[in-house]
Amino acid sequence: MRLQAIEIKLDRLQHTAQSILDHEKPVAVQEVNRLIERFGLTAREIHLPSHLKGVKVSPKYINPSTGETWSGRGIQPRWVRHWLATGNPLDKLLIK
Repeated sequence: MRLQAIEIKLDRLQHTAQSILDHEKPVAVQEVNRLIERFGLTAREIHLPSHLKGVKVSPKYINPSTGETWSGRGIQPRWVRHWLATGNPLDKLLIK
């Protein structure tokens, strides 16, 4: 068989494969969404990357004693947990 004939068949097969994927994709998305809802899965549990990961943000809270800051994202620093545990409201630490 000549190369040109093989390339034509390959192009047809790739087109057919793409058509099948285009048809099956919405069904797959529905099934994935159904499973996520059924089991209450989070993005972290199914290993989806966060679109915010690595994005730097300005600090939102400040420790009045030490000047340490926290953006309000991720795990609360020890000083924030201590502040809250002693009955203080988080909004008192807001940077103005």
